Amino acid sequence: MRYKVKLQLTYKGETSDTEYIINNPQLENNLICKGKGLFDKECFNYALNNPFLYCCERAYEILYDNSKQIKNGDIKENDIIVYLDEDENTNHFAKVYETDGTIKNTIIRSKWGQLGIYETTLTGIPEFYGCYIEIWRTKIRFITEKVIK
Repeated sequence: MRYKVKLQLTYKGETSDTEYIINNPQLENNLICKGKGLFDKECFNYALNNPFLYCCERAYEILYDNSKQIKNGDIKENDIIVYLDEDENTNHFAKVYETDGTIKNTIIRSKWGQLGIYETTLTGIPEFYGCYIEIWRTKIRFITEKVIK
Protein backbone atom coordinates (compact mmCIF):
# COMPACT_ATOMS: atom_id res chain seq x y z
CA MET A 1 0.00 0.00 0.00
CA ARG A 2 1.47 3.25 -1.09
CA TYR A 3 0.02 6.59 0.01
CA LYS A 4 0.45 9.84 -1.87
CA VAL A 5 1.42 12.68 0.48
CA LYS A 6 2.26 16.35 0.05
CA LEU A 7 5.53 17.08 1.82
CA GLN A 8 5.56 20.54 3.37
CA LEU A 9 9.11 21.80 2.98
CA THR A 10 9.92 23.06 -0.50
CA TYR A 11 13.25 22.68 -2.24
CA LYS A 12 14.91 26.02 -2.91
CA GLY A 13 17.72 25.06 -5.27
CA GLU A 14 20.28 23.93 -2.69
CA THR A 15 22.93 21.61 -4.06
CA SER A 16 22.71 18.96 -1.33
CA ASP A 17 20.54 17.61 1.47
CA THR A 18 22.97 19.13 3.96
CA GLU A 19 22.75 22.60 2.42
CA TYR A 20 18.97 22.35 2.32
CA ILE A 21 18.73 21.42 5.99
CA ILE A 22 21.23 24.05 7.13
CA ASN A 23 19.41 26.76 5.16
CA ASN A 24 15.97 25.88 6.49
CA PRO A 25 15.28 27.48 9.89
CA GLN A 26 12.11 25.40 10.32
CA LEU A 27 14.25 22.27 10.59
CA GLU A 28 16.62 23.80 13.15
CA ASN A 29 13.78 23.75 15.70
CA ASN A 30 13.16 20.04 15.05
CA LEU A 31 16.69 18.87 15.84
CA ILE A 32 16.57 16.57 18.86
CA CYS A 33 20.04 15.00 18.74
CA LYS A 34 22.88 16.83 17.04
CA GLY A 35 25.67 15.10 15.17
CA LYS A 36 26.69 11.51 15.57
CA GLY A 37 24.51 9.09 17.42
CA LEU A 38 24.59 5.37 17.96
CA PHE A 39 24.21 4.86 14.21
CA ASP A 40 26.18 7.74 12.79
CA LYS A 41 25.51 6.91 9.17
CA GLU A 42 22.19 7.38 7.43
CA CYS A 43 18.42 7.39 7.84
CA PHE A 44 18.05 3.68 7.09
CA ASN A 45 20.66 2.75 9.71
CA TYR A 46 18.71 4.69 12.33
CA ALA A 47 15.20 3.56 11.31
CA LEU A 48 16.09 -0.13 11.04
CA ASN A 49 18.49 -0.11 13.99
CA ASN A 50 21.18 -1.61 11.77
CA PRO A 51 24.60 0.08 11.44
CA PHE A 52 25.74 -2.31 8.71
CA LEU A 53 23.37 -1.29 5.92
CA TYR A 54 24.98 0.70 3.12
CA CYS A 55 22.14 1.98 0.92
CA CYS A 56 18.39 2.64 0.87
CA GLU A 57 17.79 -0.12 -1.65
CA ARG A 58 19.36 -2.82 0.56
CA ALA A 59 17.52 -1.51 3.59
CA TYR A 60 14.25 -1.70 1.65
CA GLU A 61 14.97 -5.31 0.63
CA ILE A 62 15.49 -6.31 4.27
CA LEU A 63 12.35 -4.45 5.31
CA TYR A 64 10.33 -6.04 2.49
CA ASP A 65 11.50 -9.56 3.38
CA ASN A 66 10.96 -9.25 7.14
CA SER A 67 8.02 -6.89 7.65
CA LYS A 68 4.44 -6.28 6.66
CA GLN A 69 2.82 -3.18 5.24
CA ILE A 70 0.42 -1.26 7.43
CA LYS A 71 -2.72 0.66 6.41
CA ASN A 72 -3.30 4.30 7.28
CA GLY A 73 -5.33 4.25 10.48
CA ASP A 74 -3.30 1.37 11.93
CA ILE A 75 0.03 3.16 12.37
CA LYS A 76 1.79 2.49 15.69
CA GLU A 77 4.91 3.74 17.43
CA ASN A 78 8.13 2.25 16.01
CA ASP A 79 6.60 1.52 12.60
CA ILE A 80 8.92 2.39 9.72
CA ILE A 81 8.03 5.04 7.14
CA VAL A 82 9.64 4.76 3.70
CA TYR A 83 9.58 7.78 1.38
CA LEU A 84 9.56 7.10 -2.37
CA ASP A 85 9.50 9.25 -5.48
CA GLU A 86 7.31 8.92 -8.59
CA ASP A 87 9.79 6.42 -10.08
CA GLU A 88 9.54 4.24 -6.93
CA ASN A 89 13.08 5.06 -5.82
CA THR A 90 13.50 4.74 -2.06
CA ASN A 91 14.77 8.10 -0.78
CA HIS A 92 14.34 8.25 2.98
CA PHE A 93 13.47 6.21 6.08
CA ALA A 94 11.93 7.37 9.34
CA LYS A 95 10.65 5.80 12.53
CA VAL A 96 7.21 6.59 13.98
CA TYR A 97 7.66 8.26 17.35
CA GLU A 98 4.07 9.20 18.22
CA THR A 99 0.74 8.69 16.43
CA ASP A 100 -3.01 8.44 16.71
CA GLY A 101 -2.88 5.86 13.90
CA THR A 102 -3.27 8.29 10.99
CA ILE A 103 -0.80 9.84 8.56
CA LYS A 104 -2.03 13.33 9.46
CA ASN A 105 -1.29 12.99 13.18
CA THR A 106 1.95 11.02 13.08
CA ILE A 107 5.24 12.34 14.45
CA ILE A 108 8.41 10.78 13.06
CA ARG A 109 12.08 10.78 13.94
CA SER A 110 14.69 10.41 11.23
CA LYS A 111 18.45 10.69 10.88
CA TRP A 112 19.86 13.05 8.30
CA GLY A 113 23.47 11.97 7.89
CA GLN A 114 25.90 13.64 10.28
CA LEU A 115 23.48 16.50 10.98
CA GLY A 116 21.52 14.61 13.59
CA ILE A 117 18.13 13.17 14.39
CA TYR A 118 15.09 15.28 13.62
CA GLU A 119 11.53 15.05 14.92
CA THR A 120 8.67 16.35 12.79
CA THR A 121 5.30 15.46 11.35
CA LEU A 122 5.23 12.67 8.79
CA THR A 123 4.78 15.27 6.03
CA GLY A 124 7.10 17.87 7.56
CA ILE A 125 10.23 16.85 5.67
CA PRO A 126 11.78 18.14 2.43
CA GLU A 127 9.73 17.49 -0.70
CA PHE A 128 12.71 16.04 -2.58
CA TYR A 129 12.25 12.81 -0.59
CA GLY A 130 9.27 12.01 -2.78
CA CYS A 131 5.51 12.11 -2.88
CA TYR A 132 4.71 8.59 -1.69
CA ILE A 133 5.09 6.79 1.61
CA GLU A 134 4.84 3.19 2.68
CA ILE A 135 4.25 2.17 6.29
CA TRP A 136 5.92 -1.02 7.56
CA ARG A 137 5.85 -2.97 10.81
CA THR A 138 8.44 -5.46 11.93
CA LYS A 139 8.98 -7.51 15.07
CA ILE A 140 12.54 -8.21 14.12
CA ARG A 141 15.46 -6.63 15.91
CA PHE A 142 18.04 -5.72 13.27
CA ILE A 143 21.61 -6.17 14.48
CA THR A 144 23.72 -7.25 11.53
CA GLU A 145 23.23 -7.92 7.85
CA LYS A 146 21.44 -11.06 9.03
CA VAL A 147 18.23 -10.61 10.94
CA ILE A 148 17.50 -12.06 14.35
CA LYS A 149 13.86 -13.00 14.96
